[in-house]
Amino acid sequence: MKKKLKITVFTILLLSICTLFGCAAMDIDVASYQYDPKGKTLIYSSDDVLLSEVYDENRTYVDLEDVPQDFINAVISVEDRSFFTHHGISIKGILRAMVSNIASGDIYGEGASTITQQVVKRLFLTDEKSYVRKINEAILAIKMENVFTKEEILEIYINQMYLGAGTYGVQEASRTYFDKDAKDMNTAECTLLAGLFQAPSAYCPFDHYDEAIERQHIVIDAMVDEGYITQEQAEEIKNTEITLSDDSGSVSSTTKENCNAFVDCVIDEYYEKFIPVLEEKYSMDYESAKLLAQKYLNYDGVTIYTTLNYDAQKTAVSSLNSTLKRYGISSKATGAVVSIDYTTGQIRAYYGGNTQIDMANSSRQPGSSIKPLYYSKAIDDGYITSRTVVNDTRTSWGDYTPKNYEGGYWGWISVRSALVHSRNIPSVKVFDEYGVDNSMAAIKSFGITTIEDTDYNLASALGGLTYGVKPREMASAYGAFANGGIINESYCIERIVDNDGIEIYNVNDTDLSQTRVLQQSTADTMNSILRDVVSYGTGTAARVYGYHAAGKTGTTEDKKDLWFVGYCGGLSTAVWIGNLDMEVIGGSSAYSAYAFGKYMNSIVDDGILEKLNENAEEEDNATALIDITIAQTSALNEGKVYFNEDEIETICIPQSEYSYYEDAIVEKVTIDSSSGKLFVEGKCPEEYKETVYFLKDYVPTEECNRSHYFDKIFNKKNNKKEE
Repeated sequence: MKKKLKITVFTILLLSICTLFGCAAMDIDVASYQYDPKGKTLIYSSDDVLLSEVYDENRTYVDLEDVPQDFINAVISVEDRSFFTHHGISIKGILRAMVSNIASGDIYGEGASTITQQVVKRLFLTDEKSYVRKINEAILAIKMENVFTKEEILEIYINQMYLGAGTYGVQEASRTYFDKDAKDMNTAECTLLAGLFQAPSAYCPFDHYDEAIERQHIVIDAMVDEGYITQEQAEEIKNTEITLSDDSGSVSSTTKENCNAFVDCVIDEYYEKFIPVLEEKYSMDYESAKLLAQKYLNYDGVTIYTTLNYDAQKTAVSSLNSTLKRYGISSKATGAVVSIDYTTGQIRAYYGGNTQIDMANSSRQPGSSIKPLYYSKAIDDGYITSRTVVNDTRTSWGDYTPKNYEGGYWGWISVRSALVHSRNIPSVKVFDEYGVDNSMAAIKSFGITTIEDTDYNLASALGGLTYGVKPREMASAYGAFANGGIINESYCIERIVDNDGIEIYNVNDTDLSQTRVLQQSTADTMNSILRDVVSYGTGTAARVYGYHAAGKTGTTEDKKDLWFVGYCGGLSTAVWIGNLDMEVIGGSSAYSAYAFGKYMNSIVDDGILEKLNENAEEEDNATALIDITIAQTSALNEGKVYFNEDEIETICIPQSEYSYYEDAIVEKVTIDSSSGKLFVEGKCPEEYKETVYFLKDYVPTEECNRSHYFDKIFNKKNNKKEE
């Protein structure tokens, strides 16, 4: 009764002072206040791996009942021994602090704040050092004690307060310092953490371990004084070894390794896609919707479920890094990998390199990987077919005289051969014949957004663009060849759930674009040509065992940028290797093709591809492809009807194109070279046996009818001479 009377008198005194000085506490409605701590946004992969946490304050809320009692006892012992008996303020503490401050000459020295006062200061006030603020604090503490229970106040306290190393609240502090949930802390860890409330930065065990242990011992001794533990137990706790996590207190460690670039893409897409949803739902203007979206992300906290497969991501990064190591360029090169499900647009892997710049979304010169974009449109518009012949010979356009990558000239070759073997001069001729404007429009139609007015020239045929292209856009573009000529808009976010578990965004409720850039027949033709690139052209290092891989290499003239863009098993993937300084790397695009092959073979072997796309092989092409053996164009132009091994090639074509190649298809035939007729085993001498390839209409049907009598006699004489 006597104590309540003192509190009442003290409260009246405080209210009088507040009235006199106009304290802010009088205007704050504590009674209707609901504690709503800043949340955090969680970003998950499609295979349920936490990729990143986005927050203004790194806090994970925990209920009081899920915290060890030893921790509660430690906090009470060192921070506010009379917490369960006072009414928000400690008069003894205030008087003791005043005497101490007057004696030291620092009138703002000791604070004498109870746990309740610390809570109201954190929730309603600033860190200003003044007696007016202390009076406000005391009034608000008394108000809070009249509304909230002691347990509720304590729960707010252990969740709200900063505890060093970028963490707020006991749960996140325990995870950061000890790599465990708060409920799993032992007594030694509880006492160490309880010591951080007074000065979290000064006692941070990552930076000031000895000071943290010294403070821990003070906490333990206080627990002895309060009767929570015995002296014997105290000594045992002090001697318990504490193992800190390897995190070293890095606040930036909240994003999974090698996922930073993807997380940035997710946040960009969050604003791009979610703001229009809010505009429509709440009839808001853009700026208001943007502010609300920011509040959801940074204050309330949402859960974002993404398209990325973490196992595929790890495999993509390790495949790229092992490639750099294999070719001895790890010290001077980085790379980017983007892998997109071309049937849906889902980004399955996204790596922007080992620097702060996201190279998966940065422009670099594409080299010959740009060629399929304008070749395909020229075929689509009827300017050329895959069998159109182009003369691979030295050609100049004014001062511009392009060269083939490997030098030399092949003469008349087909469009297919020009693309499969990446011949530059025929490519410039196709680009020029189709028209610079048409060719550049073709490139842009595939979703390439980096084209400038200065790119409208013949050098662009070989990838000589002002800024270049982005790996993400190239991965998306090549998907058209495998997907029947249709590009599906690529995206990162599947759905978003608010902190109450309510879904506030779902990609299925949006209108993602589907763009037809090629006719089905043209896509089939390109698919067959790009398969040949991997089968026997410049991209053989990209082969995937058990699957049909297709794609195109690209190497800039100065070997600063090495590309492979291709597809297999439902995924369209761009691999770029280079560096930020635009320095020469050396080597060739075979490096990038190798990285692609290693990545795809790994996700096949590890069962990752099967999980991503159960029907990967069936979806890999819309129209049946067949292999045919034909005579090379240069040999046909000589008027020949049969050919040797060096004059034929096996190509992959859509079945619908069979008639285009029918007059060039050859059959393998064994003939008697002396008669030109079919070889007869046992009758014709072996030295006359010859394998050649005939055009279908000229295949011999008659068997050799020569007796070879004199040949046999001649052979017998020769054999005797040798004996």
